[in-house]
Amino acid sequence: MAGMMPSMANDVRIEQLWIPDSLEGKDAADFIAAVEVGRKVRMQTWGSDDLAYAPEEKLLEMEDPYERQVILVAKVDGEIVGTVDIALPLADNLDLAEFALDILPEFQGRGVGRQLLEAAEHFARDEGGTPSSSIRTIRVPRW
Repeated sequence: MAGMMPSMANDVRIEQLWIPDSLEGKDAADFIAAVEVGRKVRMQTWGSDDLAYAPEEKLLEMEDPYERQVILVAKVDGEIVGTVDIALPLADNLDLAEFALDILPEFQGRGVGRQLLEAAEHFARDEGGTPSSSIRTIRVPRW
């Protein structure tokens, strides 16, 4: 029905994504699925996936020598429905964490993003941040 709020996503499981050494093999399937979430969000938001990473590009980004790159994923019924990329500087601004959040369109507005951002904040603080750390969140707008 029009105007109904989507139901909250139940049984959302948040976990750290395993970063494979290559895109070959079974251990790369979740990584590729996580990258696909970002592509779908950009298609929905911008009408193009020009700004989306290809799996090969994302794998290279994970080797950034200046920031530790971590991805947390939200799974519902075993399917990755959202991601939050966490960038933790390795040299300067060590109390800064940068987040980039992507939620599949059909799971937006159901609390998945909130759960991912809370998990990302806990992760960043556990990695050496303090409660006064600056945490900057970059969200892809939902239109």
